[in-house]
Amino acid sequence: MAAVKATALSNLRDRSSEFRVIGIDEGQFFPDIVEFAEDMAEAGKVVVIAALDGTYQRQGFPSILTLVPLSESVIKLSAVCMLCYAEAAYTKRRGQEKEVEVIGGAEK
Repeated sequence: MAAVKATALSNLRDRSSEFRVIGIDEGQFFPDIVEFAEDMAEAGKVVVIAALDGTYQRQGFPSILTLVPLSESVIKLSAVCMLCYAEAAYTKRRGQEKEVEVIGGAEK
């Protein structure tokens, strides 16, 4: 199954009837994620969301923190230290950008 690009999840509501499972990546960047996830779960869909729970400044993403008590299960993964490869509690931005959302690929 191919991924579907979206800037707002509400744009996908009409297509949701085609699927039993809905996977969302980078959930922290969708402003309507809480409402969409609740609606889809109430419609009997399995909703899987991959998201950061906090910024590189260790500030929470409110929408993701709102989803935690609504979720049937939560799996929290650790960061990895790029110096010693041990588990790390937080992510660290490698660039100098100050914005919370920075678009980039392998070069970042």
